[in-house]
Amino acid sequence: MEEGYPGNLHVEVKYVLRGSTLGIIYSGYSDADTIINLTNHMYFNLSGEDSILRHKLQVRADCYMPVDDECLVTGEDGSRYKDYEGIALETEYCPDSINKEKEPGVILRRGDTYHSETYYTFKNIRAVD
Repeated sequence: MEEGYPGNLHVEVKYVLRGSTLGIIYSGYSDADTIINLTNHMYFNLSGEDSILRHKLQVRADCYMPVDDECLVTGEDGSRYKDYEGIALETEYCPDSINKEKEPGVILRRGDTYHSETYYTFKNIRAVD
């Protein structure tokens, strides 16, 4: 029982690169009912410039969660990025869903398998002034 969570959680993460698409495939199981909310926290800066403010981003998602200033990552944990040098795109359940949802998806039942896939597809688009 690590950090107070019930059960022993076994997790496998696979990174797959196919052409211009990066896939992250998560799977896991536990020997007891437990909470699981896996994500990746990599930063993207595809231009190599000092800022991402000229980047264009299209997100094809079923839903998204707007956040306020209190929910933004500050980078105080040793991040080498300064403001606007990169963007993190994290796919996960709402961080507090265990306390707010009637049937939260973050509960992994003993005997069940957790599975989640995230794909990032990159295109080279000509810069517009």
